[in-house]
Amino acid sequence: MSKLYTVPQADASDYRTAENLLAEFASTGYAKTSMTSLAKAAGVTRQTIYNRFGRKDAVLEWAIGAVVRSLREDALACLADSERPTEDALLDAFCCWLGPVVKFVRDGRYGEEILGLGNAARRRAGAYPLDAFTAEVTDALLSRGVREQRREAADLAFVLVMAAKGLLADSETETDFRAGMARALRGAGINSSSE
Repeated sequence: MSKLYTVPQADASDYRTAENLLAEFASTGYAKTSMTSLAKAAGVTRQTIYNRFGRKDAVLEWAIGAVVRSLREDALACLADSERPTEDALLDAFCCWLGPVVKFVRDGRYGEEILGLGNAARRRAGAYPLDAFTAEVTDALLSRGVREQRREAADLAFVLVMAAKGLLADSETETDFRAGMARALRGAGINSSSE
């Protein structure tokens, strides 16, 4: 009888380990990444990895979950900062959310593959991060008075998230992503005082 495993929940303190695991996947590719190499990247024994996760796909799911949670917390902190001008809060939120992903995708030979696998896993779990972030940007646009109607705010948030996704695919560096996102915000009529 095979042992059933559930993916452990990650917290913010797990970010560095998760980042190391994702870097291992991104440098080797999913198929060629071994549980032994993952254990080394995590700084634990192979048996510990097997005991905790059981399968390689569970390691990937956990690592992506931990990184997504950390980046989301940083982005939400930007949106929640009422002292920060709206345009700066939005720009910084998008850069906290997806800027590090640009680096991940570009630094690892298989970064795009791992990002795609991670997105597919999150969708299957019913927790696609960009959907939640779109809702959070919608709320920020409403609370900051950028838009008065929920539908208008939701439409603008959707456009900004789609622009960010396109920039993620097209940007070579986090700096490129930031410049492109500032331009997208200006195009939407939200001008950043820091750009």
